Formats: sequence, structure tokens, C-alpha cells
Amino acid sequence: AFCLGCERVHDPQDARQRWVVDGAVNRNIPAEDARRLGADLLICVDVSEQIAPVSTLHSLVDVVDQTVSFRVQMSNAVQRPLCSVVITPDIRGLSSADFADVHEWVRRGREAALAHRSALLAIADSARRQCRGQGNLLLQNDMHQRVEIIGP
Repeated sequence: AFCLGCERVHDPQDARQRWVVDGAVNRNIPAEDARRLGADLLICVDVSEQIAPVSTLHSLVDVVDQTVSFRVQMSNAVQRPLCSVVITPDIRGLSSADFADVHEWVRRGREAALAHRSALLAIADSARRQCRGQGNLLLQNDMHQRVEIIGP
């Protein structure tokens, strides 16, 4: 997925003659896909909109958004247990379409991550032990992303 916290940001892209789109089209949290690709641990961030009370649905757009939220929450119920850690920022009052609030999204994400500090440090320590003497950890996938572990 391109940007799980920013649905509708990216247009579909042609990647090696396959169209790829933002993960929210299929799964907001693609944990089973990551596991299938061989991930041993997953740090997942869930910024899905929650099911809204019926009393807050005032327009057709609200109803359509609610329909999408039902589908996303059903998928998340399957995907979240596959995550090693799930970070869930408080997104109340934020819209995934409002890019002017990027600093607030980051602030809330950082705050939520800090609530999982001990679990994240344990994962980092474990990765350091496994990689000791092997240099940097390199992920081999279609994107060839590099993951560096910084610190002692």
C-alpha cells in the first residue's frame, strides 16, 4: 500500500504491468499479505474510521462513508490479531482527506506510538540481537526498501 493513513491520496500506479492502488481499497491493515510475504513481526498502525452512531448520519455521503467503515472494520477484525503490535492513534476530529492537518496526524501518531514504547523497544532489541554482526538489515522485496536499526 502506498499510504495507509491517507486514503485517496495516490492514483493507481502501473508497477511491472500490474495496477496497484492504496491498501484501503482492499485491506486497511494488510497484515495477512505481509505474513504471506514472510514477515516475522508486524508493527501495524490502524487509522481506520470507526463506525459512527446512527444519530450522526445526516447525508448520503455519511451513509456511504459508514458503509465503507463497516467493511473496513470487518477486515480489521481479521487482520489486527496478525499484528505483533497495533498502534491506534486517536483520529477523532480528523479527516483522511484533510492534508492541511498533517502535523496533527503526525503528533497523534507519535503519541500513540509512545504508548507502545516498551513493546517497540523489545522488538528493536530483538532485531539488534538477530542482526548483530550482519550489518544493516535489508528487506528483499519488489520495492527493495532498506531498514536500518540505529542505536546501540
